[in-house]
Amino acid sequence: MKFTRYTLALTAIMIMGTGTAHAVEDAEFWGGVREKWGQYATPETVGVLKADVTCDGVEDIIGYRTNLDNPDGAFFDILLATDDTDWENAYIETHSLGFDGDMNQYGMCGTPGETPPPEVFVEAWDEAEVTETFGVSLCNKPIGISDGMCDINYFFWDPDVPDDVPDALVHFRN
Repeated sequence: MKFTRYTLALTAIMIMGTGTAHAVEDAEFWGGVREKWGQYATPETVGVLKADVTCDGVEDIIGYRTNLDNPDGAFFDILLATDDTDWENAYIETHSLGFDGDMNQYGMCGTPGETPPPEVFVEAWDEAEVTETFGVSLCNKPIGISDGMCDINYFFWDPDVPDDVPDALVHFRN
């Protein structure tokens, strides 16, 4: 099994401060969505899932959408907003998965408009299995993205990533 950190199509907004973990405000989430995905990313075009994916006992917000506006092709975008950092405001991290079949480990197999949109979910994994698989302790509640055709893409939160590193989500796919 293999995992990789991707910085391609990965960005983070981090505003310095000394905050503590608390639930992300909807305004922080939608501000991050607007900042990262632009004016056409609205509640009508962005799906929302609320779940604790950082293992801090506090609900995080996951946004997702099919992006047909990229000149490089169609992508499935996810955005995680969490306050599980030492930053004063929400930490926002985004990833984009291309609809390029199984041509790379980071892609989706479906075709936007022809196949149902991917399903986004959170599932609990056995903590020992996560540590054995990755060799480090990650949160055992990954974000899963399934298009029903390829292997599921999982994104695990790494609580030990320093605050100045913009990729706290670890990608995994069988």
